[in-house]
Amino acid sequence: MSFSFNNAALSDSASFATSLHADFFPGGKTPVKNTSASISRPMVGQTLSTRTLSDVINGDAFFRSPKYAIAAMSRGVSSSLNTLITGSGSIATAGTVENPDYVTVNNPESQGEDEITLASNEGVGTVKLTGGNAINRIVANSLAGKNFSGSFVSNSVANLQQMNVGNYSGRDGGNDSTSSSNDKTASAESQSGGFRNVAFFSEMTEEEKGWYQERIALLRSKYPSTFLSTSFKFDIPNEFAREGVTVYNGEDTYFPDAKVNISQRVISKDIILQNPTDANAYVAPALIELLLHLHEQGIVLSGGFDSGRQWGMDLNEKNELWMSDHSSGRAVDISSVGKINKDPIKLNGGVTREIYDGALYMLLDALVEVPRYLLPDLMCVHQDYAIGYGIDQSGNGDASTCAFKISRPELEYVNFFADNRDNNHRNHIHLSFSGMRAGKYTGPGGIMNAAGIIYDDYSNETASPPGTIYIPGIGTFPDTRATTPSSILTTNYYGRWGENIGQDAVYELLRTTVCGKETAAIMTAITVRESGGGCPTSCNPNTLSGDFMSLGIFQINMSVGKFREYRNGTIKRGSSVSGAHGTKIYELTDGTTKERMQGWQLASKNWTTVYPGEQPPTIDNYNEKLNEKYKLEVFYRGSHNGAVEKLRELVDRRVWIPLNQAYMFWTLVTGQTPYYGFPKLGPTPETGYVFAAWGDNYKDPYGWLGSVKFEDAARVYVNGGGTEAALKKWVKDVYSLSASTQGQNSAAYIDRWLSGEYLEND
Repeated sequence: MSFSFNNAALSDSASFATSLHADFFPGGKTPVKNTSASISRPMVGQTLSTRTLSDVINGDAFFRSPKYAIAAMSRGVSSSLNTLITGSGSIATAGTVENPDYVTVNNPESQGEDEITLASNEGVGTVKLTGGNAINRIVANSLAGKNFSGSFVSNSVANLQQMNVGNYSGRDGGNDSTSSSNDKTASAESQSGGFRNVAFFSEMTEEEKGWYQERIALLRSKYPSTFLSTSFKFDIPNEFAREGVTVYNGEDTYFPDAKVNISQRVISKDIILQNPTDANAYVAPALIELLLHLHEQGIVLSGGFDSGRQWGMDLNEKNELWMSDHSSGRAVDISSVGKINKDPIKLNGGVTREIYDGALYMLLDALVEVPRYLLPDLMCVHQDYAIGYGIDQSGNGDASTCAFKISRPELEYVNFFADNRDNNHRNHIHLSFSGMRAGKYTGPGGIMNAAGIIYDDYSNETASPPGTIYIPGIGTFPDTRATTPSSILTTNYYGRWGENIGQDAVYELLRTTVCGKETAAIMTAITVRESGGGCPTSCNPNTLSGDFMSLGIFQINMSVGKFREYRNGTIKRGSSVSGAHGTKIYELTDGTTKERMQGWQLASKNWTTVYPGEQPPTIDNYNEKLNEKYKLEVFYRGSHNGAVEKLRELVDRRVWIPLNQAYMFWTLVTGQTPYYGFPKLGPTPETGYVFAAWGDNYKDPYGWLGSVKFEDAARVYVNGGGTEAALKKWVKDVYSLSASTQGQNSAAYIDRWLSGEYLEND
């Protein structure tokens, strides 16, 4: 790396620091030309709460793992400064040898007025420092000399680790949530991920737009008729860019302990005068993720992002314009608060204090459970709260006086405001983020769940071994979350036909990877019927029963439809013949490589090996060719079991790894290929019904309940630290709260099943 210092850059420590940063991170980005970074994989698997190295230098946040930040900074800065100060041709050398007066600075340690040199300690007593002594003083006082040394890196990492470690050790057991749990110990210095005044389309890569669209689609699935205006036209009239006018970013929005200087809140004239002036923009990621997290807690809101976005504001007497957070897509006005499948508390018609209290307290109680990096900066409430609730009408309510914060210490860093300028908060609750905490999407899946998938999302790259976590650009680390030995979950059981890993291991496999703990317990009970409770090599190629290779612990059926022969000899063909899950795309890994393919392909991966010289099947004839082979093997081998021994050799051997089967199970239910940070199945009762593929509406009369024992689910759940009563309540809530249970065969019999009755399908 080369540096481009000039006389101006070396005039004082501030100029030197600025120049050093500009050369080390040109344009605020990590240099990639002629470096190893230019050939490295893209930065993936990051979330709203993680940042790139250039973001670190810009003051945002660190990677989840501090190793990269510390090592990179230490090596890079140490090497660069060593060359800068002592290397051949360095500016320090130039200053001391070629031109000793090239640089001159004041000596902060001087105690006299005259330029006196002490023979015993040259330079200490002088008013001015020149040459190499000046360079050393500049470096010592610079960004590189101070901020990169001592405790800066370690303290910053520790602060941000506290924020992120909440994912692993939060009080609500964040492993069963698609978002991270709140960590009370998180430092007040921790900021949420990424400064962005406005999320302009023009500033995003196509990849980042895709991440936005993914999270917006998820938000709209939760709110099909609300929060639809997730993009907007941003346009500050050009008249506000004229000389003498200052436009500020967010009038009252900041964390009390993270206030920024007024000068840092000025909107650049470049933003005001951008071309086109009415640029497309998205609402802030932090706002989207907070709404998703609240919905996950069972809280349903109504309102809008765009209230107050219209331009009717005037300059004050100082020629200042204070923008609303709505104008930049960082605010929402909440007009009702409720719980899923309950009548909401509505505010938008003007309500009594008691009703307003009910909605506000429900929202505040939900915010207590929100991870700190998603807590809003500002909440504007009914002006009556200015009196009696310790909220300063200037917006400076603090933890010592604000009743909201005294009763809910987790909200210490939220700034509450009771606006007495007008009545515009009597019929809603305003919630917003500052530009410094608005967030940036830097990876798929939005906020990462701590127990999320361990692979990156690049199918042509090497995956991390099962039982580990891979962080792009950093490395692979042991996954210590699972309590079942990883050797059980990552072993390839090929050749160990019929071996059973046990129901507790199946429960642990599901709970630590793809399911909430209740869903994991019930699925474990279902696997007792399907595969004896945990046989990874279970294989059923009986096409006459409709099993066109049902594989593994969960007996995932790889049929693609279009052909079916029944036991009585009847044959049906065509698109009307339904398939099962053979057209879904699954991901397999053996710890060194990974591959994605459709189910029928992995079920016939070794066709030419098992049947040399024969043309392998296509998606159009897979069912029919497998049917021919099954009947042929039964005829020559004399039994179904003989056919199994032959036909299971067709299957990709990576299928026999339990961890792969867990992710195949997730794909079966969701229809998606796993991505970094994907949501677990059934973390709440509202999302807990995922069992249709195991019998509902095609197994009479009991659906998936048939031949499944509640006691099997209860046993592994209790062994995992739960109670039978809690599991029963959760199941009952599923059938009262989840719309997916309506009309299912199992719905009419769930109480009998929970009472311990064994229900056997016809």
